[in-house]
Amino acid sequence: MSVTACRYGFSGFTLVLKLLDFNRALCIFHTKVSGIGERMKNIFLFGVVVVLLGAVSGCEIIEGFMIALNLDPIQKCYMVQPDSLGRWSGITNPPVNIRDLIDPQYRNDIKTFRLYDIVVRVRGEYPNGQVSGFLFYRFDSTVVEQQLFRFSGKYSQYAPGVSLFNGDSLIITNQSLLNTFIAELSKPDSLPQTVTLRASGTTVTPVVDTVCVCVDIFLQADAEVK
Repeated sequence: MSVTACRYGFSGFTLVLKLLDFNRALCIFHTKVSGIGERMKNIFLFGVVVVLLGAVSGCEIIEGFMIALNLDPIQKCYMVQPDSLGRWSGITNPPVNIRDLIDPQYRNDIKTFRLYDIVVRVRGEYPNGQVSGFLFYRFDSTVVEQQLFRFSGKYSQYAPGVSLFNGDSLIITNQSLLNTFIAELSKPDSLPQTVTLRASGTTVTPVVDTVCVCVDIFLQADAEVK
């Protein structure tokens, strides 16, 4: 893809050819010259096209621009199977391959990443009660986990899905921890290969085996299109 512009040195004037503007000009022309013959109008229009084509032949082609991409989300669910003390825990296996989230045609052109949203939701026959927990992550084969966020509220509050940016106190984040997560993804030349997620928490209400806490992490990236 490219952006085309015509530059004329005599005045520094830049002419950008837009089909919409040209079409509008033709409409105005037909309105203004409705009194002349069709042959004269056609000759005039042919002359306009020739002039425009001549201008395009001297254009400078400006290559490359940035586009924003919505990556495939990281979507993981964790069974809430508490022990006798109400504690539950789950891990993502296998780890998520980060490059698999990117459209193949842009994988070599990514310049920056950013967090778009995080959604926490519950799935299954959830009870009337509270659930809370933490989401941890680690990149590649590192042993040390980092906390991404924590959550706490009623099962019913998470049923429709709670957004990070509209979650009030249902999703609690630490900005420095989020920045650390994004910083690791903002190095296109040394992008981590995988990310492993783990969730753990507590519940005060006995639950059936079908209840899950699900996390959706939405990322965006900027790619340079040439």
